[in-house]
Amino acid sequence: MKMDPTNTSHSRQEELQVLQTQIKACRHCQEAGYIPCAQPIVSGRVADQVFVIGQAPGHRSVANNKPWSGPAGLLLQRWLEQAGFPAGYLYEHAYLSSLTHCDPGKNPRGNGDRKPSRQETELCRPFLDAELRLVRPRVVLLVGTMAIETFLLQDPQTDRGNIPVVQQPPPVSPHYEQKNYNKGRTNMSSTLARGKTKLEDLIGTYSERDGTLFLPLPHPSGVSRWLNDSQHQQLLQQALQLLAQWRIEYEL
Repeated sequence: MKMDPTNTSHSRQEELQVLQTQIKACRHCQEAGYIPCAQPIVSGRVADQVFVIGQAPGHRSVANNKPWSGPAGLLLQRWLEQAGFPAGYLYEHAYLSSLTHCDPGKNPRGNGDRKPSRQETELCRPFLDAELRLVRPRVVLLVGTMAIETFLLQDPQTDRGNIPVVQQPPPVSPHYEQKNYNKGRTNMSSTLARGKTKLEDLIGTYSERDGTLFLPLPHPSGVSRWLNDSQHQQLLQQALQLLAQWRIEYEL
C-alpha cells in the first residue's frame, strides 16, 4: 500500500511537538550542576528545509523565548537576505536549534557568553539528533566554530562528527558573480583529517551526508573579529553564493 506523504508529515509534526515538549521540560544540566536554572527554548516546524545549529542560546533569547534574538540574529537574517531569502525567513521558515538548548551563562572572563562544556553538549545531543531526524532538512547551517567542529570533525571520545562526503564548492551559478575565492585554499578533507579547525579553510566549502547539505558559517557575533579581515568577508560571500544557489535549486 502506498503511504500518503501528507499523513507522514502530520505524524512527524506530532512527534516533533512531543519532542519539543520534552526538550522544554529537560533539567539535566541544572541537576548536574552545570547551570543554575534550565530554561530550554525551541523554535521550528517539521516542514522547515533550512536548519540552523548554533552554539547555545544567549540571555536575550531566553528572555524572549526566541532563539537568535540578539544582534547576531539580525546579522544572520541579513546574510540570508543577501542569499535571496525574504525578510523574516530566519524566524518564520528556518528551524533554529543549537548544541545546547539552554543558556550556559556569561563567560567568567567577561567576554561574551560561556561555551557549553562537552558534558553539557553530550547531555543535549540526543535532542538535537532527534530534531534533525524528524525535520529532515535539505540544508543545515553550522554557525560558529563549535557547531562546525561538532559536525565536521571526528570526536575520538564519541565517534561522532566527521561527515564522510566532503566536497569543494561547485561552479557558482551564472546568476551570481563568479569570484576565484578558492585560489590557494586548503582542501576541506585534508583540514578535517588534520583535526584542526581554521575557519578560513572551511567557510565557503560544504559537505553532504544522506542528501543533507552542511554549510559552515562564521558566528555573526560582535565578539568575533574573524570577519574584520576582508579576505574572510570574501569567503563568507562565497558561502552565501552557495546558499543562494541552493535556494533556487531546492526551492527553499
